[in-house]
Amino acid sequence: MHQLMEPLYPSDECGLPMGVDEFENLYGEMLPVVFRYATTRLGKSDGEEVTSDVFHAAAKLFQSGRAQEVTPAWLIAVTKNKVIDRWRREERRSKVTHLVKPRIQDLRTDSAEAIASEKWSDVMTTLDKLPTKHRALLIMRYVDDHSLAELAEQAGMSESAAESALARARRAFRGVFEEVS
Repeated sequence: MHQLMEPLYPSDECGLPMGVDEFENLYGEMLPVVFRYATTRLGKSDGEEVTSDVFHAAAKLFQSGRAQEVTPAWLIAVTKNKVIDRWRREERRSKVTHLVKPRIQDLRTDSAEAIASEKWSDVMTTLDKLPTKHRALLIMRYVDDHSLAELAEQAGMSESAAESALARARRAFRGVFEEVS
């Protein structure tokens, strides 16, 4: 009976599980980064789910006493993997599952003004409304900064086909953006 009353996790002198403050600090620092990374690649709804999954996995590691494994780099790697898993599972992007790469720009937290801006919100809403193929091409080109040759290789098409597909994606973006803004 005494064993049932013992806490599941080691606790500090206040009775809080060890690492709660560390987890809250990491969560506060990395939530915008993980959320931005996931939503730019999956759209708002799926991005929110992936963000939740990433921090749930982090919380489980903290609770199991392995808090030292949860770092900002670990969170980005888990986010990247969950985005790719989502693409594979939903068969959205069967040809391009390895394209996501972290960029310094994605990891900066000082771009809070950009996220808060109305234009940024309109861009994110527009991307969310685009078909997955168009969104993926635009993200590869303008977020991940792939050249046309890299984009063609990753999408499994010729450069001229990639250029045409990118033009169609830009046209679709402009059309939706005009409606949104």
